[in-house]
Amino acid sequence: MKNRLFNIIILLVIVLQITWYAILWVSYVNSPVLLQSADFRPFYAAGRISKDLGFDKVFNLDMQTKVQDKVVGHILSKDELLIYYHPPLLLPILNFIANFNYQTAYIINCIFLLMLAFACLPFLFFTLKQFHWSISSIWIMILGFIFFEPTFISILKGQDSTLLLLGLVIWFSALLKGEDRLAGLGLALTTIRPQLSIFLAIPFIFHKRRVFTWYLLSAGLLLIYSYLMVGKQGFLDLLDLIRIGSAGQDYGLNLSAMFNLTGLILRVYPGVDHIFLNYLKWGLYGLALLGMILVWRQSSKIQNRHLAILVIFSIFFSPHLHYHDLVILLIPIIVMLLIWVEHNVISAKMAGLILFIFSIALLFGNIITKAYHTIPYLIMIFVLFGSWRPLWFRLQFKSRNG
Repeated sequence: MKNRLFNIIILLVIVLQITWYAILWVSYVNSPVLLQSADFRPFYAAGRISKDLGFDKVFNLDMQTKVQDKVVGHILSKDELLIYYHPPLLLPILNFIANFNYQTAYIINCIFLLMLAFACLPFLFFTLKQFHWSISSIWIMILGFIFFEPTFISILKGQDSTLLLLGLVIWFSALLKGEDRLAGLGLALTTIRPQLSIFLAIPFIFHKRRVFTWYLLSAGLLLIYSYLMVGKQGFLDLLDLIRIGSAGQDYGLNLSAMFNLTGLILRVYPGVDHIFLNYLKWGLYGLALLGMILVWRQSSKIQNRHLAILVIFSIFFSPHLHYHDLVILLIPIIVMLLIWVEHNVISAKMAGLILFIFSIALLFGNIITKAYHTIPYLIMIFVLFGSWRPLWFRLQFKSRNG
């Protein structure tokens, strides 16, 4: 009877998520206004520029402005313009997608991003298998992983966050197996978000140095690949756009909407001086990174819980982080669930349901405006505490069950 009820709950949750995701996606595809304002617009512009003018012109702000003006059919203001300043790792894919009209290109891009998300699954499967989870428990977790709400939102917006997720899944699963070389290679894929990548990598200089060595070699190759693709001027243009993005005052960057410390400060103190805030956010980023270095140096062994705090701190103290990058919350959540199963707080089968619960909470946060910014922070706090104090939760579960 309990198994039947459990299966019904899982099925209802999946149906709810599929229904909601289908409604959102169809509304995007069928609404020119929504589609043209999506984050995909600068990615499409980058693809068009590389196709028509060459890869070296992709990070030219004037070119990005002209192409996006054509996409929307009018001249965009500075606040409406969305700049493309990501490392050009996926630029050849965008170049191919630009052969199609905007709507078709968006659909193809969604399929590609979904494929990146599915590429995570073999790593997750064998990681859970390593912990002797049953096949049914593994598949429930995999379903929870695929239907995680920020993953869908990142794909819906046309963002490349699933590449970031793939890199972290490879990094995480390799670390659990003691494969430092693969962990470094996976971490190199996170250079698609340099501010996160640096934060995640540097502590490994002080513990498990092979991970950092392989990260440095792999990231270096990706840097050379990027430089050869866009050339000296393209690379200088990219650095200039990164400088503009780090200031975060124009071009639709919307700092106050972010899910990091910077966004929290701006929502509490909306009148704070932007120059002061810029120094503050980078200063706190540096202090948080220093804190992680000290944790790594003082730890005799890097355990699962260390990975949870590292990823959560990288999110919270990142100078730039919007909702679509919350997809990487999957890593600390899975870490916490592995720890809970190991300490007999919950069963492996129940772990997948908890992942679904987190996803549904985030989904309702998107519907209920007042909870939109609150729920992700609460999840970060809960997962951080749950990863480092699992025995407290076991006591709570036991006391409730009498």
